[in-house]
Amino acid sequence: MKNTGALTIISLLVALVAIGHSVWLHTRVETLAYEAVRKREQELVRDMTPTMQRVYEGFGVKERIPENPSTLQELFAPISRMSESLRNTPTFSAEPKTVRPRQTGEPDGPANGSQPIRPE
Repeated sequence: MKNTGALTIISLLVALVAIGHSVWLHTRVETLAYEAVRKREQELVRDMTPTMQRVYEGFGVKERIPENPSTLQELFAPISRMSESLRNTPTFSAEPKTVRPRQTGEPDGPANGSQPIRPE
């Protein structure tokens, strides 16, 4: 029965170490999560940079992304600015466009505002 005292002390020490570890982990969990998300973001940016450069060239975007972007915000800044400028551009005229119906016998063509149909 002498071993029960040693076993009790060992289990108490193991329990205290486990509680201490969980308290330490609880205080660090936010930092660990932030570091994991930041690392994944850097991987995504590194993998997507060449593709986005080709997309920007294809769209004729004159603004360049930084040499080595480190965040998604830096990578997508040209698209963000481009969509912002599109949002500020009016897409329709405030004045209605008048359309004149074609008169009987009037030929199709540029004078009437339409193009003639040409057989191929």
